[in-house]
Amino acid sequence: MKTITLSMLVPITIQVDVPDGPVGSWAGDALPGVFADEGEFCDWLNTHPRAWGGTFEDVIRRPWTHRSSATFGMSDIYETLVCTEEPHLSGHIDELTRYFFEGEFAGEHMGTHALDGYEARLFSLGTDFTKSRRDDWGFSLPNLWTILREGTPVRKTNKAGPGTKGTRKVEGISGRYWLAFR
Repeated sequence: MKTITLSMLVPITIQVDVPDGPVGSWAGDALPGVFADEGEFCDWLNTHPRAWGGTFEDVIRRPWTHRSSATFGMSDIYETLVCTEEPHLSGHIDELTRYFFEGEFAGEHMGTHALDGYEARLFSLGTDFTKSRRDDWGFSLPNLWTILREGTPVRKTNKAGPGTKGTRKVEGISGRYWLAFR
């Protein structure tokens, strides 16, 4: 058992078993079925860094946070993870996040990577928040949850082809999902 104190606005102490071996080799790194909320997802990420390819030192330097956290938005965001209740293809999540990050957010999207297999539940969303052309990214960021849930906006014309009016380019995520930032 190893005890680690995370120095944030409110220091917390966690006790975890730190096994030897490569990332993902420990059974405790497996994603639980569901999380109660994004806070519980962040707590899990902060106590299971091997699941996302990190270390406890990474967590101490920059812990995972969520939109309801008191510390959210107090510093730049360098990493974003999304966990889905049901498995999804990386390309599906990539299309949804690309629409947001390159569109409304006006930033740079560098791709989405599945961290737990082909049909995955844990995804790293590659974007650089410091490259957004908006200085008010906090204003547009809440729309990320809407796009993930509902999908891209409903098409108003048939420009994408006959019969596409009233459809979406990409459907939203089925099941529940949770976002974390650091």
